Amino acid sequence: MGGMHNNSMNAEVANLIAEIYEAATGDGFTAIVARIAEMTRSQSCVLVLQGLHDYHVEGAWYTGVDGDAATRYASTYYQYDPTVVEHFERARENAYASEFNCEHPIYDENRFLNEMCRPLGVGYFAGIYMPFANDLVVRLTLQGAISRGNYNEQDLNILDTVMPHLRRGVEIYQRFRALADAQDAVSKALDGAGAAMMLLDHSLRIVYRNQASEKLLGHGLKIEDGHFRIRDTDTRHQFADLAAKCLGVLDSGTNVTAEAGHHLVLPRRDGQHSLACYLAPIRLPSTDLFQPFPRNLVAVQLFDPHQESALDAALLQNVLGLTEAESRVASLLCGGSDATGIAEAMNISVHTSRGHIKNIYAKMGVSKQSECVARAFSVLGPHLHRALAPAN
Repeated sequence: MGGMHNNSMNAEVANLIAEIYEAATGDGFTAIVARIAEMTRSQSCVLVLQGLHDYHVEGAWYTGVDGDAATRYASTYYQYDPTVVEHFERARENAYASEFNCEHPIYDENRFLNEMCRPLGVGYFAGIYMPFANDLVVRLTLQGAISRGNYNEQDLNILDTVMPHLRRGVEIYQRFRALADAQDAVSKALDGAGAAMMLLDHSLRIVYRNQASEKLLGHGLKIEDGHFRIRDTDTRHQFADLAAKCLGVLDSGTNVTAEAGHHLVLPRRDGQHSLACYLAPIRLPSTDLFQPFPRNLVAVQLFDPHQESALDAALLQNVLGLTEAESRVASLLCGGSDATGIAEAMNISVHTSRGHIKNIYAKMGVSKQSECVARAFSVLGPHLHRALAPAN
């Protein structure tokens, strides 16, 4: 019978280990600690990532402990917990058990035990810890009711068996949470930019595109098999050539500047007016394995001169070296206004308006409004770099 029981327990532990890795890429380990508590007949179970020397908590999952008790423990009683000291002073990382209600001077006078554990009916504990990284440890503790008796060898074997997997699971969880946070930050930054934006990898496959890009698809432009497709053959080849130039800059290892970007007009079918397109190389400063994007990217920005909201005039003035009047004209150009509309908006003559436009085109190195829009919106490049850069 004992052999059958052990086989059953081994299968249960094997299933638990599989669930640990599922939890690592999900919402965490709350269900895991609940399972461990159930398997070991524990009153509560806590998995915590904390500092080795100052005991600060980086993350925790627990069951059998209400939120108020967990808060009080972290804010008031943590420093008095004798199990913390005992854990971290042990030379071996094997699981062990102790009882709170034994005769011991430290236990008799300890605030954590007298003010928290005993009122909650906690009489026994078992625990194990493993070093993590950067002076952190992963610590797993079980708390048992006074009435349950001490932990047996099988309970401690469960801790010994699952702890290496929990340590690895916490590491994976942290990496995936960082990845999700980075992706969320990029998404918010790019969606908040207003302009339609896509990020392409070395194979020109789209690794990210924001919501605004959806509005400009159709009429000869579409997303197909993860790639941006342009129906017009000549324009498609031009697009590929300019993207290759961006990637060439990245592959060469030279510094990426605003001048490395390229403008392109994307004609559309069915009488739809053309879009302005700006392609720029983006090199991320990190090569971390869990970075949400490849390091070298081509940023593609699409603009409809007849629909885009005007860019901030002061931003254009500072970045593009325009005069105050020229920056206002450029802002109105990006909003779709022509020379006559600009003259009316600024209360100047059409002749003066056209003069400003001519000067703007000369300073920006463009010859038409769609190219002007693309060049103006390229000032988003530095903001894109900051959005994609990993947090310190």
